[in-house]
Amino acid sequence: MMINIEERALGGFLGLACGDALGSVVEFCPRGSFRPLTDMRSGGKFRLPKGHWTDDTSMAICLAESLVAKPEFDPLDQMNRYYEWADTGKNSSLPHTFGIGKQVAFMLGEFKRTGNPYTPRTDAKYSGNGSLMRLMPVILRYHQNHENVLKYAELSSKTTHATSEAIQSCQYFSTLILRIFQGLPKEQLFQDKDALTFDKLTHICLGEFKNKKSDDVGSIGYVVDSLEVALWAFWHTDNFKDAVLMAANLGDDADTNASICGQIAGAYYGVKDIPDSWLECLYRKNDIEKLTLELLKMRDENIITVYGIKNCDTVKKALKWLADHNIEHKLHDYRVDGLDSNFLVQAEAQFGWDVLVNKRSTTWRNLDEQVKNSLDKATALSVLAENPTLIKRPIILQDGKVLIGFNEKEYQAAFA
Repeated sequence: MMINIEERALGGFLGLACGDALGSVVEFCPRGSFRPLTDMRSGGKFRLPKGHWTDDTSMAICLAESLVAKPEFDPLDQMNRYYEWADTGKNSSLPHTFGIGKQVAFMLGEFKRTGNPYTPRTDAKYSGNGSLMRLMPVILRYHQNHENVLKYAELSSKTTHATSEAIQSCQYFSTLILRIFQGLPKEQLFQDKDALTFDKLTHICLGEFKNKKSDDVGSIGYVVDSLEVALWAFWHTDNFKDAVLMAANLGDDADTNASICGQIAGAYYGVKDIPDSWLECLYRKNDIEKLTLELLKMRDENIITVYGIKNCDTVKKALKWLADHNIEHKLHDYRVDGLDSNFLVQAEAQFGWDVLVNKRSTTWRNLDEQVKNSLDKATALSVLAENPTLIKRPIILQDGKVLIGFNEKEYQAAFA
């Protein structure tokens, strides 16, 4: 079943919060000292109601709100929002703040004293998991450009965790999520070549976690261990619920390990795979959904989205023309990235359904004759949604540019 990017995005952010809420019940409990979780429930050190989360989600919401409110990445605004959360309890799931990590607490004090939004601590001993646990909003905001995701994953981490281990963990995790957004299967997400880029994570990039047992992975709070736990649980399960339960049931820093696992499992399986009963009790679910969709819709204005299919010769010509003219762009491949019904409605309004239908395509030739003969505006959109290869391509609908197919003169005029 095809999972579109909106479902993956919602799965990633809501998965973060669900993993956090799930793991909070056994946070600080040594491994093997508690009855394994089988479902979301209340309790834990902070006596949280069922579906309430900890600092992981609080900071992720602060970060998301900053990214939505500010046109540019603004570390000062992010730190101000973290400080307000810590000081007043805003964006906490209780009336007060609780469970602030040591490195975050240090940096909030340092920020108040100096006004510098970036932590001065770069020694490896300060490699906690506090920046990885809240990462998803950065990926959602900049998902259209891999280089920007890597850049801002680093800067987001540096506000509280500036070690190479923390930064590389955020960047590698971002890379995996982007591959998921591209529709790659689980087996193709992990690529040995990544070890050349992320030298602090060589054993993870090479997939050593795939052959480990639970006793072989750490769960205390070191960022590299937390990343490995999340990927280990994700790899050894085939659905969202089992993945985050496996991560949480290792105990120790259970909420953060499960929130990290929840990000990747939620993105991979999509929001529909998260148990309904978990979403129904999730604190501020609607706010998280709204922030997710707002982040997803934000775009860097200079990036042109080309809709089509990557192996189409006409699409290749358009992409080459854009590259030759130094116009930053990205391809939205219907078969990989999914097809949004709103996009189809917008395209039909601009071009008309009869222009959208590519009657020269193999898909058209193979279409049932009765469907062909009865095609009209009322039925065309549903037929196109079911058969994306029937859509004439490429299509650009952005910044006043309305283009379908590839005509060099039309492109020259549109991008003049």
